[in-house]
Amino acid sequence: MTMCEADFRIGGRYRMEMTGPIGETSGAFGGEYFEIVPNRKLVFDNPLEEPESPKMLWTVTFDENDGETTLTVHILFWSVAMKEEYVGRGILVGLGSALDQLGGVSQSLSGLEGS
Repeated sequence: MTMCEADFRIGGRYRMEMTGPIGETSGAFGGEYFEIVPNRKLVFDNPLEEPESPKMLWTVTFDENDGETTLTVHILFWSVAMKEEYVGRGILVGLGSALDQLGGVSQSLSGLEGS
């Protein structure tokens, strides 16, 4: 993540840009937060900053069970063609990379508890 601006509240907006391992940028994207349930659920949209870019609706849930958290991501695309386009652009690879990094951040932060 090489750029991140966020107004983290319902109705707030965010804007981000990612840079890949060899320096290529994703192009800026952002959206609006529709639902925020602390420690449980986020709902937001996610258009690219391209003319006529359709929006995706993301729902991210966090479920805790026996001290372990399961993170689930649902993405609603407005058409099958849109889904195929974004899969072809690498959305699954990018999401996987982001979640892998989130795991590392989470582990490092859990070591700070009690500090």
